[in-house]
Amino acid sequence: MFVLLNKYCCGGLGKKKWNSIKNEISDSENNVVVSDDMNNLCLRLQQLIENGERNFVAAGGDGTINYLLTNLLLCSTSKQFSEIKFGAIGLGSSMDYFKTYNGLKHINNIPILIDTNRTSFRDLGTISPYNTNSKLIWLNNAGVGVIADANYFFNHPNKLLQLLKKFSTSLAIYFASISTIFKNKKYVIDIESDEYSLRSLHITNLSIVKNPHISGSLCYPSAFNPSDGFMQIYICIDMSVLETLGVLFNLTKQRFTPSSKKQTWRTEKVQIKSKHNFVIEYDGETFQTNEVTFSIINNKVQVCTA
Repeated sequence: MFVLLNKYCCGGLGKKKWNSIKNEISDSENNVVVSDDMNNLCLRLQQLIENGERNFVAAGGDGTINYLLTNLLLCSTSKQFSEIKFGAIGLGSSMDYFKTYNGLKHINNIPILIDTNRTSFRDLGTISPYNTNSKLIWLNNAGVGVIADANYFFNHPNKLLQLLKKFSTSLAIYFASISTIFKNKKYVIDIESDEYSLRSLHITNLSIVKNPHISGSLCYPSAFNPSDGFMQIYICIDMSVLETLGVLFNLTKQRFTPSSKKQTWRTEKVQIKSKHNFVIEYDGETFQTNEVTFSIINNKVQVCTA
C-alpha cells in the first residue's frame, strides 16, 4: 500500500493527525510520501504500478484525494488504472468526500476508507478548459460563483481567515462564505447542455454535483448516485445578498426549491463560457478561465468503501 501524506492540510495539522494513527495504517514509512517529497511523484507512481502495486491511499483533504487520483490517471494505462484500488484518510478540513458513507471507520476521530476488500467503481468528473489539451478531474463537485469564490478565498486566506482555519474549520468556511456573499459579485455566462441552452445569465452561483455535500454543513437535496453517469446542476440567478444568504441557510437544511431564480437538472455534459474570466472550483481546488466543459466518465475509478 502506497500513502500520499499532505502534512500541510487542516491548517498545518495534517502531520500531527497522521502521527496519531500511522502505526495502525502502514507498517513501513518507506511506503509513505510526504507533501515535501513530491518531486517526480508521477515517475515513482509509474514505477510502483509497473512493479505490481495497486493499492493507493490519499491522506489529507479533498484536494489531496484529487491530486493523487490525477497523478495515478496520468501515470498508468487504462487497464492499470482500472485495477487500482483507491483509499482515503481524512486529515483535512471539510472532508466532503467522506460525508456520503454510513458506518465509516474512524481512528482517533479520523475517517478511514482503506479496506481493499470492500470496493466499488464510481464516476469520475472531468474538466476541459477551452483551448488547452489538459484535463482536470473531480470526484465530489465543482462550480462557478459565490461558492467557488469563497473556496478561492479559503485557499488564499488573509491573516484573519488563517487564524480562523486553525481555530475552527466550520467558522472559517462561514467567514469565507459571508465575506464573499457581501461582495455580491455576478458572472454573465452562457450555459450549454443537451437539456438546456441558456444565454447571458447573471449567475450568483452554479454548482455541478456528484456528491451533494459541497462545503461544511451545506448540502443539496439530490441523492448520492456515484455510478449513474450523470451530474446534477444547480443554478442561482441574479440574487441579492439576502436571497443568497437564504439559499445557503436552506442548504444547511438540505433544501433547494426550484423557482424563477433557482433551477436544477441532470446532465452528462455541460459547457460554460463568458467574455470574462471566472473562478472554477473543483473538489476544493480553484483556477480561472472564461470557457470550460464538464463531463462524466461512468464507473472510471475503483474506490474503497465503508
